[in-house]
Amino acid sequence: MSSEKKSGDKEVKVDDAAAKAKKAEPSRPLTPLEVLYRNIDRIQKAASLHDTTAVLRVLRFTPVVRHQLSLTKLSSTVELYISNAEERAQALAAVARLASALPDDVSMGAEAAAPAALEPPEASPPALVPAYATEVALYLQYIIVSLVAKRAAWEEVAAASKHFTDKISAANKRTLDVFGAKFWSFLSLAHEKLGTLASIRGELHDAHRSACLRHDELGQVTLLNLLVRNYLAFNLYDQAQKLISKASFPESVSNNQLVRFLYYKGRISAIQLDYSDALNTLTHADKKTPAVIAKGFRAQVKKFLIIVQLLLGEIPERSVFELEDLKATLQPYLALTQAVRLGDLAAFNAVLSSSEGVFKRDQAYSLILRLRQNVIKAGLRKIWLSYSRISFADIALKLHLESPEDAEFLCAKAIRDGVLEATLNHDEGYLSSKEVVDVYSTSEPQTAFDRRIKFCLSVHNDAVKSMSYPAPEQKDPAADLERVKEELALAEEVDGLDDMDDGDDL
Repeated sequence: MSSEKKSGDKEVKVDDAAAKAKKAEPSRPLTPLEVLYRNIDRIQKAASLHDTTAVLRVLRFTPVVRHQLSLTKLSSTVELYISNAEERAQALAAVARLASALPDDVSMGAEAAAPAALEPPEASPPALVPAYATEVALYLQYIIVSLVAKRAAWEEVAAASKHFTDKISAANKRTLDVFGAKFWSFLSLAHEKLGTLASIRGELHDAHRSACLRHDELGQVTLLNLLVRNYLAFNLYDQAQKLISKASFPESVSNNQLVRFLYYKGRISAIQLDYSDALNTLTHADKKTPAVIAKGFRAQVKKFLIIVQLLLGEIPERSVFELEDLKATLQPYLALTQAVRLGDLAAFNAVLSSSEGVFKRDQAYSLILRLRQNVIKAGLRKIWLSYSRISFADIALKLHLESPEDAEFLCAKAIRDGVLEATLNHDEGYLSSKEVVDVYSTSEPQTAFDRRIKFCLSVHNDAVKSMSYPAPEQKDPAADLERVKEELALAEEVDGLDDMDDGDDL
């Protein structure tokens, strides 16, 4: 008996050792073609389950395939999975044009460059389900159009994207909505590069209306961002604000689209002088922007965030300008911040003239022009702290103003805005600083303390309200099931009593 037990233990140990050895073996990485086939299989499964989130997840991992898959294998996949003869011919022609544009090889990545002896065995393609052939074909067309866009053939991108958006709109199928949002983005980008962005504004409005009626949330948020971008490209800030105020934005659909929406909204608020809302919105966008990818977009958000902080009288931290991947991009904005902090109007004008092209390309030039008043206020405040009395002529000389009259006007405006605690002597032409009053002898500490108390009470009330009723996800399913059983038992008892009453009446 003991020998049997020992042999059994030995067999278990051998099996465990084999399992551990198998687990320790390094798994072979998938080739780009295998990843493509796996994505096609996942798209068909997602389409069978009507799961648009799974389709969107596949598209997020598509850039790996797009950069590494050879064009030869992409052509063979197109021949295998695109059943429409006309679309298949157009796709193969587009891949052939991409291959002719490459100097040496017909590959887009490292797959075709690998030695033949090291190539893994050929992957077997998944079977095509006819009911989901449209989804698979559009997925392959999306890869091809993205490659054409990378080659900057914008007329070809615009024509192909218009064809596929019309096809998806006519199909009215929810599993195609993800591809529709992508092709609308390609169409808008192509027209923006071609300089014909205003020509598709009506089409974007019609598509957004259709997306709202069909409850296509991803298409809805994508088209809303494209419309706002279209308006901002032509400085139509009032129309963009009206569109944002009347349209709904489902925030849970896509983080990338939410970040874009927050960025556009922050820019609109900044132009309309609502700097506090712009600061909150742009800060939210900056925190939600991916840290590794989207370097250009992250730099653009940082630039507008710096400008809004300067317009509010705040100085951004030095660490913002020392980010390794954004240091060169933010160099003009660092010089701008230094000029504003020092209140040096000459340095501000020098930065404005030397980096005017950069500021205009970033569409921030009009906002930066408003900083001139902040520079003058900062300079006036330094003068006010340094001198108890100074003439307007000396102020004009220090701030590089044209005349003492301009200096007097600016001093009067600063006093009215509460920047300076001083008095003007127009007859003798000087600015006289008032004595610094002890702030604790005023009502300012009481006001600040009252503001903090109200904030703490508001937080307490919100916490009490949130604890009063449990959220739907916090409810106990077992308790709900028990309650339903009790209600059913009570209903049966009531039915039994009703039957007894009916029998008595008879």
